[in-house]
Amino acid sequence: LDMNREICEAAQGSKDAKAAWEAYIEKATGFSKSVAAEWGRGVFFDFHGIAEPNEVQLGYGLTRADLENQAGVEAHSDKVFVKSLAKDSSVNLEDLVRGPHSLGTLLTKAYPTIPSCPSEQVKFSEKDKYFAGGYLSRRFGSKDGGTIDS
Repeated sequence: LDMNREICEAAQGSKDAKAAWEAYIEKATGFSKSVAAEWGRGVFFDFHGIAEPNEVQLGYGLTRADLENQAGVEAHSDKVFVKSLAKDSSVNLEDLVRGPHSLGTLLTKAYPTIPSCPSEQVKFSEKDKYFAGGYLSRRFGSKDGGTIDS
């Protein structure tokens, strides 16, 4: 069972797996709605182990190509899972994703032996694989509206 997939792929035909997936999504949806109702906004974190060692990858819905693009992150604002935060922030999307106060930059400063990407220090990953974010980030992030970012 892989919660970070659409139901068909996640449950692979198993009734028990489907029931577990549905229960998980129902809980996550309820938590998301509760946070939005009580505080007006929130963040959904989806942590994974990844195949690439020695790098924390913060997807935000941006691919490696998006991060490498000379046009900058702003050119891909329609894809990000932090659209609500970017819209309501005094900081532009580029700085939000890999500026001096971005999550990746702060994590890299705190743990320089395992850098985070994207960040001020690591603009884009040089690893073989870069994970832009999956089903849960798309589903619960603000890419398509709402005030819960991912």
